[in-house]
Amino acid sequence: MMNILSIKKELADFGILTDRISNIPNADISIPTLEDKIPSIPNNFVFNQGWTRYSNSGYESVEYPQEDGLIFDVEVCMKNGPLPTLATAVSKTSWYSWVSKHLIDGTSLNFMKKPLTPDVMIPLESSKNDYELNLNRSQDIKKIIVGHNVSFDRVRVKEQYWQNENSTKFLDTMSLHICISGTSSYQRTILKSKHSDTTNEQLHSISSLNNLADVYKLYCGTELIKTNRDIFINGELQDIKKHFNESMLYCALDVVATHKVLKKIFPMFLERFPHFATLAGMLELGSSYLPVNYNWKRYLEEAETTHDDLNLEKNVLEGIDMCATRILKISKMCSYWKNNRDRIMSQLVIWLDSKNMHFSAIKNNSFLNCGAIIPQVVASGTVTRRAVEATWMTASNTDRERIGSELRAMIHAPLNYCIVGADVDSQELWIASIIGDSFSKVVKIQGGTPFSWMTLIGNKSQCTDMHSVTAKAVGISRDEAKIINYARIYGAGQKFAERLLKQFNPIMSDKEAALKSKKMFLMTKGQKFYRLKKFYISEEFIDKLYTESECLKISKLHNKSRDEVFEKGKWIGGSESAMFNSLEEIAEQKEPATPFLHSRLSRALEKETNEKYLPTKINWVVQSAAVDFLHLILLSVIT
Repeated sequence: MMNILSIKKELADFGILTDRISNIPNADISIPTLEDKIPSIPNNFVFNQGWTRYSNSGYESVEYPQEDGLIFDVEVCMKNGPLPTLATAVSKTSWYSWVSKHLIDGTSLNFMKKPLTPDVMIPLESSKNDYELNLNRSQDIKKIIVGHNVSFDRVRVKEQYWQNENSTKFLDTMSLHICISGTSSYQRTILKSKHSDTTNEQLHSISSLNNLADVYKLYCGTELIKTNRDIFINGELQDIKKHFNESMLYCALDVVATHKVLKKIFPMFLERFPHFATLAGMLELGSSYLPVNYNWKRYLEEAETTHDDLNLEKNVLEGIDMCATRILKISKMCSYWKNNRDRIMSQLVIWLDSKNMHFSAIKNNSFLNCGAIIPQVVASGTVTRRAVEATWMTASNTDRERIGSELRAMIHAPLNYCIVGADVDSQELWIASIIGDSFSKVVKIQGGTPFSWMTLIGNKSQCTDMHSVTAKAVGISRDEAKIINYARIYGAGQKFAERLLKQFNPIMSDKEAALKSKKMFLMTKGQKFYRLKKFYISEEFIDKLYTESECLKISKLHNKSRDEVFEKGKWIGGSESAMFNSLEEIAEQKEPATPFLHSRLSRALEKETNEKYLPTKINWVVQSAAVDFLHLILLSVIT
């Protein structure tokens, strides 16, 4: 079981009242995580609608599982739409199975045309007679639901669409795995390759792709049988009904696999991410909720109609000369909707009926047009631990010239609520500058290094901010300088900056691009110098700063590598030199960790000493520190 008591005491020592934090579970919560055993899978599953509980004495129909900790998995007949078809769950004491009405009846439900209410989803906390304004005792109890890619399962839970604050939190084993053993894009390509050579054996031994079968094989050492998965992807409801017990067994085996994975990785996660704000922040990120109203329907209809009309006009104009400009403009206007239409149209919107609405909304008859979307947010979806979601987290700013780009504006607060927005300006820049200040050998105060001072005091209107200064020095626009500045801080080199400059200005010569890039890097990052190790200091080679080219010559004379002859290099002479030295110092540690919450780097990158991974590690330091900041903000808001 989770050791929540010590965590609560630690937070209380800092003056944080944990009883007020909705995402910290009770001290005696009974999640079957580190328990030695869970009950055996039932030999046969009952084909009854709703929940069935299995115990040693038999089985019984129940409204919902009563335990406060479950490992949970949902399966969906993909040809029948996104609604849940069946599910299984296990607690410390019992197994549960859930069967949908449309599987019992064998009827398909077209979710695109028919408004859906919470009743089509899986109840985890309420009976048929319970609704949001009539909460039962179970809904006041804090619960933890564990799953692999659990955001997929959460979307199909009934109570998650209600507007009241929910006490149930979802713990994702996939996110835990990515924190512990996540990979860079290059490493992911190696893992996907079927022709991987022996040089990559170490990577395969400490990391894997993110699906449950590969994660299970990595941590548990055996294969997970997934042969019955095809019935949910390619089969019809009748096929699942015909092979009901095999389908339920497939779902139950995924639950068992998730339990075994959790037993392995949860202690590893607590060791590598010791601050509870990390876990609390991830649980809170897994509770995202997007309220919508009638404007959502109107948005879809108008975007689709406008796109079709313009597409028709484009087809007509393509047969007429002298219309190229208009055709290009139409293509630009249609591009956003064309690229994002399927994701947006397939958003699962649950419309709340009068029983699930606030009294004031019922009185004003506004409940008829109030609904909710549960975005499938992976709390830690990349090696930098950033949250990932395919539609809402990639939505662009509104542009009148792009159909459908007003997507984010369709989120409306329901009656008696308001949406509070927060945007940290140049977040990664000031986080990187703070790290540089803290590692400074001169003075450890914010603004104590040139880069930090520019971030702190620089003003866009006076052209004294970082992007304006870079733009003026190199002779490019501020927007172009901004792109190059962020790329440099994330580890991009001088050659990459050259390519960007030529991309911004195609008529720029290679020589001019190289000169501008070199000037910019000398001004910002500085130049890297090295000192000889004491053993190699002599009358011929004195103790001084050596350039990269000088290092190579001296190392060659000694017939050794640069790292054998010289100490680690330091950046000198640039406005960002102190910051880059601090980022590289963290990235090159044996066990790199963020300076804020001491969150460790993924094992897959931690073991890599090759310099080609240094830009990725530097990127991780900045972005993972930003994730620490996000988790702290979330924790402070909910307290």
